[in-house]
Amino acid sequence: GMVLNIGARVDVFSVGRQLDESEVQDAIRNELLPRIGFAYPGSCQMHPVRILVVDDEAQNRRFMRRILEPLGYQVMEASDGEEALAAVGRDMPDMVLFDIQMPRKDGYAVCKALKADPRTRLIPVVVVTTLDQIPDKVKAVELGADDYLAKPVNITELTTRVRSLVTLKHFTDELEHSSRVFEGIALVVERRDAYTHHHGRRIGEYAAHIGQGLKLGE
Repeated sequence: GMVLNIGARVDVFSVGRQLDESEVQDAIRNELLPRIGFAYPGSCQMHPVRILVVDDEAQNRRFMRRILEPLGYQVMEASDGEEALAAVGRDMPDMVLFDIQMPRKDGYAVCKALKADPRTRLIPVVVVTTLDQIPDKVKAVELGADDYLAKPVNITELTTRVRSLVTLKHFTDELEHSSRVFEGIALVVERRDAYTHHHGRRIGEYAAHIGQGLKLGE
């Protein structure tokens, strides 16, 4: 089975000891959250953050669910690369955690596909695998992976990185939204300009001349 390691209270959570459900929940709430100052994402989001966990081993998917759900995340599962891509297209998760070695499509193929699609390229993807050699990490990063975690997973490291990437995704979404708003405004101004005898263009030219007179840069 997978080793649970929260990086704290080693005397209780010793390497190789199988923890039951109540111990995992208590460890997360009483030990992990205070150490990292975690704020539940569900308390400040309009909807729960959706995380897709992709692994062909059911016990590994259950492990991720047991760690992430108590923190307020909504966990979805896929057992191979094909299921993962279908789930992303259907549900558009906020983050994807996936193994490399999977049937049908491996993690590298999933990562490449997600980062090549304009609709999904900004979704953070994290490789979680037993492959811990430098070439494996380099290949994952080259294909666009945002982070890399080795099994057995350290719970503190997992939750801290998930939290960081979820926060970054939130800001990225906000910037994308703002960019679309400004593009819409610019389009409206451009279309209205013809009906105002190109008033907007003249204002822009006047501003450019003033800038040149003041010797301002572009």
